[in-house]
Amino acid sequence: MKILGNWQAVVILIASTIPLFQTEQAVAEEPMLSLAALEAGLASHPPHLGDQSERQPLVDALDAWVNRPDTVYWDNEPTRANREFFQYYLGRIQKVLNEVQAEKVESGVMIWKLYSSGLIVKTPETVFAIDVVEGPFKKIDRSPADDAEYLFKWTPAMRAQFAETVDTLFITHRHYDHTSYALVKELIAHEKTVVVPEDLKERTWKRQPFYEQLTVLGEKPVYTIGQLQVRVFHAVQAMQRNAENKYYVLDTDPDHNVYLIRTKDGTTFLHNGDNRGIHFMPWLKSAILQGWKPDVWFKILAWPKGVIQEIASVTDPLIIPAHEYEMGHKPKYGTSKLGHYFRGEYKRWMEAERLVVLTWGEKLRFEKL
Repeated sequence: MKILGNWQAVVILIASTIPLFQTEQAVAEEPMLSLAALEAGLASHPPHLGDQSERQPLVDALDAWVNRPDTVYWDNEPTRANREFFQYYLGRIQKVLNEVQAEKVESGVMIWKLYSSGLIVKTPETVFAIDVVEGPFKKIDRSPADDAEYLFKWTPAMRAQFAETVDTLFITHRHYDHTSYALVKELIAHEKTVVVPEDLKERTWKRQPFYEQLTVLGEKPVYTIGQLQVRVFHAVQAMQRNAENKYYVLDTDPDHNVYLIRTKDGTTFLHNGDNRGIHFMPWLKSAILQGWKPDVWFKILAWPKGVIQEIASVTDPLIIPAHEYEMGHKPKYGTSKLGHYFRGEYKRWMEAERLVVLTWGEKLRFEKL
């Protein structure tokens, strides 16, 4: 696989001052880096291009917190949940919301990382988000605000702040770790744009009061959404494997949008969501031939198999990993760690200025030359 290539962008990292948490809850059995120390370390060592080895112990420490047995948020048993870690998460999200509102972006883009696959991008003209959710709330037909025992949720003020700031939300598919009823409802109330796959509108939210305001993109090559241009590939997230351990598509599998999103200055983002049912590479190759070369790829897992190698064969975007720390997957599947991106072949990508890891609340300034 070719690692090095003609890199034609400069990434400028803006370090920010981050308030530290002080909580009374004792840290669990084994000695761990405190969340206050971890947060201070991340502030002192923000993400950047090239060798990021000084960040590896901090990311490993965050992985360790996520994988503690008491980081439990999916089972409606808040007495079991580690509230110190939850408060850390909530503070990191509030930090993002405040920064997105305050940040002046005069050129290029600023990218923020939120929960799991959620990201916010601010350009000089607009703000858009992809797959932003509050946390592992498994009901996509109602709000976590309606569940008194649900711990991992934003405040009403945070939802309003998000809706006031974000102009467009893109949703890849109708799974709870990518779709937020509460945030969509708030955005529509603020007359913002929410782009969804057809089945999310027609099957899941058919009877919701915001049904008519949801945007479904059809078969046009390019759509204009506010200040953005968008290409969409209609795929599907296959959920079952056959005897050969290969995914196959069922009628019940969710529709799935793979997005190419282009800003006014031509910066192009690829977000492939969890698609593993229909290969999007022919579509992407065609788009690249028409001038839609991705500058930034929000890499969600490695589906379909071999997709990383295939993309590397036709283009060389900056990779920002996502879909880690998904608490709703933890009981059965575990949670993807970020530390492994500092090792092996991924480490070579880092050193070649091809991959940058963002944890909750961190931001990255990207400017295309």
